[in-house]
Amino acid sequence: MSDVLRQVRSQLTSMFASGLQALDQQALWKLREALEGGGFQRSVVMVEELATQKDGPGRFKSFTKLLLAIRQLELAITPFPKLKAGSFIPVASLKGFAIPASYAGQPAEGLRPFLEEKRYRVEGQYLVDEKADPAKLGLPELVPMLSHSFYREAALAKLKTLPDERREQLANRLLELKNRLLRRAGVALLASLGARISAMKVLLPLLADASVGRDVQAFFLSLGSRAVTALGSVADSPIDGVREQACKMMRQLADPRGEPALKRLINDKVASVRSWAKLALFASMGREPTQLPALLADKDDALLRIYGKAELVRAKKLPPTRMLEELGEGGWRHFKLSIPAIAELAESDMLLRSTFTNFLSGATRETRRQAFEMLQHLPDDRYQWVFRMAAADCDPDISRKGVELLARAEGFAALEANLELEPALTRPGRLTESEKQYAMERILPHIPAVGDCRFAPYLAELIRERCAFGVAIEYTYSLRPMLVEYGAPLTTVLRELEKDSNANISGVAREVHTEIGAKL
Repeated sequence: MSDVLRQVRSQLTSMFASGLQALDQQALWKLREALEGGGFQRSVVMVEELATQKDGPGRFKSFTKLLLAIRQLELAITPFPKLKAGSFIPVASLKGFAIPASYAGQPAEGLRPFLEEKRYRVEGQYLVDEKADPAKLGLPELVPMLSHSFYREAALAKLKTLPDERREQLANRLLELKNRLLRRAGVALLASLGARISAMKVLLPLLADASVGRDVQAFFLSLGSRAVTALGSVADSPIDGVREQACKMMRQLADPRGEPALKRLINDKVASVRSWAKLALFASMGREPTQLPALLADKDDALLRIYGKAELVRAKKLPPTRMLEELGEGGWRHFKLSIPAIAELAESDMLLRSTFTNFLSGATRETRRQAFEMLQHLPDDRYQWVFRMAAADCDPDISRKGVELLARAEGFAALEANLELEPALTRPGRLTESEKQYAMERILPHIPAVGDCRFAPYLAELIRERCAFGVAIEYTYSLRPMLVEYGAPLTTVLRELEKDSNANISGVAREVHTEIGAKL
């Protein structure tokens, strides 16, 4: 069957290159036979429609879609791979599995009785062979999944069961790669080893790394006082950014054991490192208010002046709102330094948070954009209120960045439950193409469980996005049980889909709507 599809795809490619105006009837007949034999009867209509649409002489209107659709079908009917010991298989592969007709087209949950009979178990988006030895992991299958956002967490969880030495070797190999997700997985594997000296030596130079720096910083902060000695060892690092990040983190940890390293770093050749070292030293010595005059002695150091003022607020020597005075002084650099300092205080001071929020709400678009640009560098877990504020901004660019930041902080799976984000999620065209693809994988399966119809237009938009790439037909049919089950709060989606220009999608939407009406 797959041979037939390969032949048809090859023939279509040749036709496209030679400018033929119609699909060869014999090829179409073979394709129909292959599709019907593989249980893709509905796809025959789609292929015939795409094959006959032309945009000018010799040009098929949707030729790329047609080729993509055939490629998807070719992959779908590939024989289901034999499960290896302890390996995970994406549930999507079930399309080609030899299952009874009564189970055809159902999602993984619907296949559970059949799978349990065969002693397979569904874990999240993976199929596990219970007959296998879970200790014998299939690395060739697991590692590629680390770069796929949909499968990453489950694959990573299994890799963390590797012996320590093997896990460390794999992590070091992943960190040598260029792929950001694979490098982040490498950091996660090393972090799972805890305060292991060899792992920390690998991670310390990555504190200021553009792709994994945030993950590395989060790891060291999670170690608490156990990280102080390691962070102090970077005093001799040749990388300025690493020394600066270490000072910032030691300031957060405020551990006296970091004082020897910080006393060396206050004489660093880089001004910002010196400033952060002084602030960290002040924190490690207990934030004694009597030491504040010495901290604020250098009047020319804007960073010390701003954060020193924040320490005065923390020590209740100044009212919190006095921090807002810094926003209008000293130009852009001063503004850039003030925003994170104010947000840090506002994280625990509700009055300052409210005043700060009001300030940003009334500020110009450029001021808000610059503020949120600075705030995206703050620790994810403590500043989600800032990201929510950005996500609800009336400016599309700021809103999109806010959604992205919140997604990074909470994970896309949590977005659909956050109704504060409703304006950002329901307005069309708010996400980039890559964000839409990510949302398709992470948000869409969870939306029906929320039971809130305000997400309906977003759901419909995502379905149409998938249609544009030529694979929505099978996807829409697989969505059918979900729409039927949760149809009451998603009737708006069905109404949207009933108007769709694609006859197959509008048709299945009408069918499902009818089924829901009968069910209710």
